[in-house]
Amino acid sequence: MAEGAGDIDMTLTVDVKMRGGETLCVSKQRLTENSSTFRYLINELCQEELLMDDFDPETVTLFLTILEDNVIERIEDNVMERIEDRHFRELHKLSVVFYVEWLRLPRSLTTKSSLG
Repeated sequence: MAEGAGDIDMTLTVDVKMRGGETLCVSKQRLTENSSTFRYLINELCQEELLMDDFDPETVTLFLTILEDNVIERIEDNVMERIEDRHFRELHKLSVVFYVEWLRLPRSLTTKSSLG
């Protein structure tokens, strides 16, 4: 049976498990081209499931969207308005934990006094 246009090739995706039990099916390429940590987990350890339940689910979804666009400026204004301080901080944490260099903030912007 041939795959339909709506079918997802599961060999090209990985499940991202978030807090609350929600699972997102995410492109392996989206993750591995941006992060040495994701490359190691997916390509070397052959993990088909990534646990990201230490982070707010809305922030994880935003993080994955940013990785797909590969540019933070492309996020629509209505989404940028919803990025609260906690999202900003969690996005930075995600970029540090998963080594997404282009998304990480300079050290001078991550000091306690500059983050409020």
